[in-house]
Amino acid sequence: MAKISALTGTFRPLQGSRRGEAYAWGLSATMLVVTAITAWRLGTVPWFLWIMLGFFVGSALLSSFGNWVDSRTVLTLRAEGLEFHNGLRHVTLTWPQVQSVRIVSDRWGQRVQVQGEDGQHFAFRTLMQVEIHEGKPQNLFGFQEGEALAATIVRQAGLTAQRTTDEETYYARS
Repeated sequence: MAKISALTGTFRPLQGSRRGEAYAWGLSATMLVVTAITAWRLGTVPWFLWIMLGFFVGSALLSSFGNWVDSRTVLTLRAEGLEFHNGLRHVTLTWPQVQSVRIVSDRWGQRVQVQGEDGQHFAFRTLMQVEIHEGKPQNLFGFQEGEALAATIVRQAGLTAQRTTDEETYYARS
């Protein structure tokens, strides 16, 4: 018989500001203009400008890709199991298929890593607040219900704590 949890439904992480992505594309456009002006004025472009242009365009592409993945992230908990999608990964596990959960703490909050049978796995972040300067909270990231989601997954899968340190808690089947 399936265990019923109070926490069921579909959950999405909070979407952070896309300001960094806008800055990255703005710097890429600026470098493109500088490279074009340099080519027009000198007839050639020094190698370091190509490297800088590549760096800024690459950074912008990675930022856009990260936001695309985050915008498609969905975690669904049901009485019979869970399902995770994020644009790159699709994992569906029944509760008995969940083999372990590792919760790693760092300065940004907690990262929850769920391992299932046959190598299926996914990870998500609990709610975290980033302080960029002067100790003022800037942005919230991760799943607002992240800690409750992790606790529900551990409980519903019937896992027990196997190892606990200041930085990590590892749950697995006994």
